[in-house]
Amino acid sequence: MPRGIPSLSEVQKSEIIKRVTDKGELIEAIALQIYYYNHRRIHSALKMPPTIFYQRCVDQQNTENKTKKFQKNCALLHIPLQGDMQNNQLIA
Repeated sequence: MPRGIPSLSEVQKSEIIKRVTDKGELIEAIALQIYYYNHRRIHSALKMPPTIFYQRCVDQQNTENKTKKFQKNCALLHIPLQGDMQNNQLIA
């Protein structure tokens, strides 16, 4: 198994095996466990589920890119930036 990918604990494995009666249920139980692990479980270092952390990082990066683009466009149009920037709008 590649490094960084956690495996199911022995307790999780035994609980899944107790619940399933056929191969289809086993596949579904494993898929549900993976979904929980990636989407619902609170990651101790992140203090939130990994998918929410990822989305916040993407949103922050998009916001930073918009601000940089706005500043670049102002420079191209020779518009002096005075005052503070807030939500990509100049506040004098």
